Amino acid sequence: MNGSTLAPILRFVLEERSWTPIPPELLAVAELLPALVFAGIEVPLVGRRTIDLQQRIAASNDEPEILRGHLARASAASTTPAGADWPRLQRLAKQWSTPNSLLHRTLAELWLELDRPAAPAGAAPLSIFLRPVAGTGAADLAQMVGAVLAVLAAPVPAGAMACLRRILAACPQSAFVSHVGLMASDRAGRFRLNVDGLPPESTAGFLADVAWPGPADEACELAEMLFGYSDKVRLCLTAASELAAELSFECFLSQASGLDPRWHAFVDWLAARGLCGRERWADLLSWPHTLTPQNASRPWPDALIAASLLREPDELGVLDCRISHVKVSYRDGRPLAAKGYLGFVHEWRRPAAAEPYVPPQNPLRCPGGGESIELRAVSARACSFLLGSRTQGGWWLDYDGFREGIADEWPTAYVGAVLAEIGTEPALNAARRAWQLLCRRPRAGWGWNFVQPADADSTTWGLRLGELLGETTSAPFGAAAAFLRTHVAAGGGVATYCRQERQHRSLHGGDVNPRWYEAHVCVTAAAAGLEVAATSDAGHGPRAHLRRTQHGEGCWQGYWWPDSYYPTALAAEALARSAEPGDQARAARAVDWAAGRCLPHVPPSAATAAAPLPLAPFAAALLLRTLLVMPERHPQPSHRLAQTLARSQMPDGSWAASALLAIPNHAGETVPAIDRRRTTTTATVLAAIERYARTLPRR
Repeated sequence: MNGSTLAPILRFVLEERSWTPIPPELLAVAELLPALVFAGIEVPLVGRRTIDLQQRIAASNDEPEILRGHLARASAASTTPAGADWPRLQRLAKQWSTPNSLLHRTLAELWLELDRPAAPAGAAPLSIFLRPVAGTGAADLAQMVGAVLAVLAAPVPAGAMACLRRILAACPQSAFVSHVGLMASDRAGRFRLNVDGLPPESTAGFLADVAWPGPADEACELAEMLFGYSDKVRLCLTAASELAAELSFECFLSQASGLDPRWHAFVDWLAARGLCGRERWADLLSWPHTLTPQNASRPWPDALIAASLLREPDELGVLDCRISHVKVSYRDGRPLAAKGYLGFVHEWRRPAAAEPYVPPQNPLRCPGGGESIELRAVSARACSFLLGSRTQGGWWLDYDGFREGIADEWPTAYVGAVLAEIGTEPALNAARRAWQLLCRRPRAGWGWNFVQPADADSTTWGLRLGELLGETTSAPFGAAAAFLRTHVAAGGGVATYCRQERQHRSLHGGDVNPRWYEAHVCVTAAAAGLEVAATSDAGHGPRAHLRRTQHGEGCWQGYWWPDSYYPTALAAEALARSAEPGDQARAARAVDWAAGRCLPHVPPSAATAAAPLPLAPFAAALLLRTLLVMPERHPQPSHRLAQTLARSQMPDGSWAASALLAIPNHAGETVPAIDRRRTTTTATVLAAIERYARTLPRR
């Protein structure tokens, strides 16, 4: 692709996505750039569809040398603009591609951003965004920026480098300067400084430390709102002689390819504030698509055909059109503004072999002797994993791959409730943050994510989190409890969805399984464990339903789960706390059932410490929780389970993904879903091990 430009590929992509007519000045800008297809367009979300162009040049794959050669050929052919920026950029690319140079060691990539000129023949104002190599220290980063400025001969106000150093010094441990933007054509010599990974609770202190002159309380409140709809928020500052009283927030969702349905909720939020018009809304949400030579309506670009001839026969080149992020800009005294950033990336893919889904087995084995594992250390590692698994804003995400989008509200409520029970200061802080995020969602109750309707299961776990944090008198708790009561049927069973709620909020219309509106034992068991349930219609009712639905051998069978472990653990816990006659006996039958599952088909006299336990961690943890309802009843199986789970902990503190859902869809098929990010499994094991540790005598 060395001898061609980005223009034919840009034209192809825009025509395929029906972004026509294409402004000729935009294509003129693309003619200045090499055919390196990791590019993007910037569009305002209100008003006319004006487009600016961006291109990434990475340090890998000889891209700096490709850029240098392209600019050299363009200069020789007199096709570069008359301004001084492009020869300087050529010198920058030459230094970058020189082995052992400062730029070669410290510059991971640069983004070229060209604002569209007023006419095709006009000069395109150039901005350059530098991304340092991961781990580059503050001194080296400042030196790298100085070297780039020297090559570009860009004006630098006296205080700009001081602003950069102040920002570098103010970054907490998790935060870093991800990009430094240099406006090569800007006579004022302004910098753009992008800070990634800044924890929400550190925003106010950071702005104070860097002496940002705007109203920090307003900026922090805006950041909090954006964290409610984003997985990552990047803070962008502008520096000249001093920091400007303006901020931008670049908001990302974690799903890179395809349309993450959660963008619908974010765009709704923008539109409600006048930051996104209906036409730009359609632009944004219709952009994601994977273009292939087979599904394209136009001939595949020549440069990409030529590149494919050098690849393996089973490799297919595709153009992945994706939403990169949305930027919300704030300036004291001015209305907010928003822009969308849409990317298109050329990737090589091999066809994936179609294989039937096989649930993870991950068989555990009981320990074969030796010293007991220190369970407190196991719990500490698990907590560390869960705390590190959150998004920057504090959400837990899991169960990727569904058209409904990744789950955020349900896993955040579930994991938050576990950490609130753990009770250490870091765990409680994370649980409180989870509660704050859930309460910022403007509806009663919670669901799979905000795009999907609220449901009784997710809401129950949010309420359990609220109870553990002492939030039972708060307005969000009261609204969620009232929402839950609307899902309790006459016999006390709790339905996951109400028909009215599902129809009102469903993103995909009415293609749901009618049984989703029926009472489900697994949801009922979770609701029966609420303290608020003991004094409300959502209390005695659920326990009554559990009394009627217990199987003869002592277990309960859920709806959303393929086995009995989850509903049995929660039902046994709820009934064991009941004073109703017979409930203790029902809980005891569940405990006996769990003990029998620990060593299936092995007579008690033959049980040994090395007997196999053919269960995944999620199921084993739930069995342990069931046994701990009456720990004195079967102490040996409890000990074996706890030690086995401790020994199966992975080096990062997690346990293998095994929280397998079995979702009956509208077509009557069972769709498997597993917590690939391991948060649900790890939280479940952590809760079981912590409860077991509390039964042990203190040393």
